[in-house]
Amino acid sequence: MPETPRSASLRRRSYEDQLDSEQAPAPVNDDPSGAFIEVDAPPPESDVTILDLFPNYAEEQEIAEATKKRLQVIFANIRDRSALETIWNKNDQMWRNKPDSSLDSKHRANEATGVFHISVNQLQSMAFKTFTDNAENYTYGFRGAIDDEVSNTIRAKNAEIMTLLFRKAQANTRFKRNLKKALHECYKNGTCFVGIPWEKKVVDLVYRDKASGDRKTKQFVKDYLPGFEFIPIDKVWLDENIEDMDLQPGVFIDSPITWDTLLRDSERKNVKLFEDDPGQEGLKNKFAAYIERAASSDLNTPAQNRYSNASKDYQDRAGERYKHFYVWVNLPINKDKQSWDEDGPEMRCRVRILGSPDNCEIIEIRENVFPLGIPILVAHQTEDDVGMYHISLGEKIETYYDQICVSINQLIDNRSKNLRRPIVRDPLRVDTAKYDFGHSNVIDCEGDVRSALMELQIADMTGTIMASIQYFEQKIREIMNTTDAVMGVAMGGRTSASEFMSAKASATTPIYSDMASIEDALVGEYMRRFAQYVHTFMTLDDIVDQVGLVGAEFQFDLADIYTVELKGVSEAMDKATNIQNLLQLLGLTQDAGARAKLMMRLAQAMGVENPAEFVPVPAKDQAVKAALWENNEMLQYGQWDEPETGEMHDVHLPIHSQALWQAQREKNENANLMVQHISRTQQLLRMEQSQAGGSSGPFPNGQSAAPMASAPLPGDMQGEMIAGEMGSQNAGLPVSAEPPVPAG
Repeated sequence: MPETPRSASLRRRSYEDQLDSEQAPAPVNDDPSGAFIEVDAPPPESDVTILDLFPNYAEEQEIAEATKKRLQVIFANIRDRSALETIWNKNDQMWRNKPDSSLDSKHRANEATGVFHISVNQLQSMAFKTFTDNAENYTYGFRGAIDDEVSNTIRAKNAEIMTLLFRKAQANTRFKRNLKKALHECYKNGTCFVGIPWEKKVVDLVYRDKASGDRKTKQFVKDYLPGFEFIPIDKVWLDENIEDMDLQPGVFIDSPITWDTLLRDSERKNVKLFEDDPGQEGLKNKFAAYIERAASSDLNTPAQNRYSNASKDYQDRAGERYKHFYVWVNLPINKDKQSWDEDGPEMRCRVRILGSPDNCEIIEIRENVFPLGIPILVAHQTEDDVGMYHISLGEKIETYYDQICVSINQLIDNRSKNLRRPIVRDPLRVDTAKYDFGHSNVIDCEGDVRSALMELQIADMTGTIMASIQYFEQKIREIMNTTDAVMGVAMGGRTSASEFMSAKASATTPIYSDMASIEDALVGEYMRRFAQYVHTFMTLDDIVDQVGLVGAEFQFDLADIYTVELKGVSEAMDKATNIQNLLQLLGLTQDAGARAKLMMRLAQAMGVENPAEFVPVPAKDQAVKAALWENNEMLQYGQWDEPETGEMHDVHLPIHSQALWQAQREKNENANLMVQHISRTQQLLRMEQSQAGGSSGPFPNGQSAAPMASAPLPGDMQGEMIAGEMGSQNAGLPVSAEPPVPAG
């Protein structure tokens, strides 16, 4: 591959220059999300994004005015989403353990159990842990060619570099933080949106030089990889009857911006909005009409409801933000003539507006050049056939949740009545003014009322009401398909590590099915688009800037060779299946050694740390460890180890023999120690077998053992020991019977 001037200059940089760039300090008030690069000071117009490489049709007044009218019409048709906002408000109330306000009445309790909150927590925690436990579960593979090693090597390198870029994008864009927000939205409201922003920015990084202590400035590339940014569901307006994002007539994203962003946009004088107006004192006065008033805007009703449910005030603060929308809409623009052609073909455009869609100014209109359509990902908790917003878990269990609220009201009322039972009295004999019963619920009655005064008895309905509450809670768990319904044990509001592993072992298939679809819709689709974006817009120099010199081996002509490997959910399912299989084997065997091994594997499959602390290690495994330790002690360190009676010599001998064979091949000077150790072990084994063979005792079948052999005499034992020592001196071989050769 020919070397580009950029990669050649990088290769020629000295070690000191590379070290200086690597040790450059991080900015204090800015989060560095790109790589330090050596660039010349850019002119003012160089602070551009990827889309700035394409023409801005907002510079044509005719197109800008026609676009405003079209946006007003489309937004008017999709603006009303009161039905959805009612559902979101109800889900938020259940999430915050608040009952519907319609259930509120005088002297009634306003309580609810946290079963919905706990269930959503369980589901999102399981999904988040499954997706983020191991980063290596998400990598780029490649479609290999049969019998073409060179091609496969190149494709493998491309996939490796793409994975490196993906890892860096995950770190730069706070991937985990945005993923958890998306999962929470998905399980709470049934649908979530994630944007893939790509805003290349070259900013000045001010730092202090470590050697001289001087203040220096370095150009810094920020956000030069496709991001992963959560978009709240209430910030998106679209046609809820259409499920396919690319078929939407318009997608509106409410995204307020700051004064700095507006000031940077104003440097482009070709848009009418930023032209000098003699009647205005400055841009701040000109933009004052578009300052965001979120607390009073009818577009922020869901946010206002959430704050109300949380018993917090939602009001505008001192910080200034301006109303701003991103819009993806089809517009009939003639690209050749750069004019509005009402009867011509339409193209998908990305429009930025200042203000709200019904009263706005156009900042930019550019063709949406991103591959695979609108750069917004959509994920659903479950499948439904009602358009974009699929049914949420809250909608499924709403009636049961309300019944719990009513039941708790009844429970508290019943207890209150039992504490405030009516008093029946004979007013001729009892003057209640002399007594304080704590309430005035007194019933007058003529005649003998059980000695003039009696407290009425009221049936206690606590047991019946509690049974109803437990039934409703169980139905909620079953409908939401939480682990509580399977395990039968409440896991608490947030899952711990051990609870999480138990949940994965007990979870049913629908949990994994939902997670698999969310995994593909979010992580998988992000990775597919990420690869397309890199091939479409990045250059070789850009890749080298991001991942180093290894990026110089990237081949742009291999744009369609990638396979996205998503192993998060499948690994969790395989692990759960493995645990179930081990549990079945554990129940089928009674052998202590086999059970110990199975328990060890079971603990390891569950991910338990240090399982040896509570799982007994089989004696044979202990013997193997001891034999290996003895090998190292003698062959590596030359330290003699004396075999002891009671050891599993039949386990030690094969291990020692193998080590001796390897030591003799390597001409290890300590091999003679191992020869003597093996000889001594063999002698102990024969002695123990001889003694065990003469033992008597009943066998399981009732038969008797052979008569016990007589104990060896002291002289015999001494003779064996002498023979053993002589044998050890001759490497375990019999002593030669040939007479020694006379000296001289």
